[in-house]
Amino acid sequence: MGNVTKKCPNCGAGIELEETQEIAVCCYCDSRVYVKQTPPESDTFSPYMYSPYMYPPYMYPANPAKRRSAGLGKALLITFACLGVFVAIGIAIFIYIEENQYTLFMGNPAHGYERRGMDDKETLTFSPGEAFIFDEFEVVIGNTYDWRVVDYDEQSTINGLDVIRVPITFTNLSDETRRFDRHRIKVYGVEGISVHFSGLSVHFYDDGNIDSAGGLRSGATVDDKYIHFFYDGDGYYHISFETWNKAWEVEMYIEK
Repeated sequence: MGNVTKKCPNCGAGIELEETQEIAVCCYCDSRVYVKQTPPESDTFSPYMYSPYMYPPYMYPANPAKRRSAGLGKALLITFACLGVFVAIGIAIFIYIEENQYTLFMGNPAHGYERRGMDDKETLTFSPGEAFIFDEFEVVIGNTYDWRVVDYDEQSTINGLDVIRVPITFTNLSDETRRFDRHRIKVYGVEGISVHFSGLSVHFYDDGNIDSAGGLRSGATVDDKYIHFFYDGDGYYHISFETWNKAWEVEMYIEK
């Protein structure tokens, strides 16, 4: 009974086995090798279960546990790589929107993206100074307006633009303390395209912007706040308070 000494096809370690063995396992990498079917002139044992139409055995060790480990490692690597790509794309899109949010639509910093009447909502129209009920608040849009100018970073696309300031009064008619949801307000310019940009509240927070209003107890009234929006030319503007299926609008003519 003789011994056979050859190299492992996976790790290259020397393996000394009895030539009567058919299959052996490398004690270094756990790869399975053929003994009896290895050509005598070869210095390397033939890999177990190797097919020329499959991946080479050195890529996937014969040991099932090592195969599973290698497969899991590659799956995790691919998953993290894809996540990294998606995160990078998301950050790039976010940065682009932040830097161009004033000029993304129609090339005009005053314009938004939403056109009045596109969703066929039921619309109730009011005049400035006329009270109406919206979301358990009594709301009155003043019949006057004045002007402001954005005084911001000189590199900003909105620096120096004209802003209209319209007074708003609202009273909490509910039985609990609530804050008026200014996110439901949209302002449509003379072309029927939204011009109200919520980011203006940052620039005019100390100028009585509606965003600076706090919570109101039942029956309380706020009468010193304003809605700020970009000037979009002379004509009729519509200040709209909206739900998913209904709008309360105040039509106001503005000229510079």
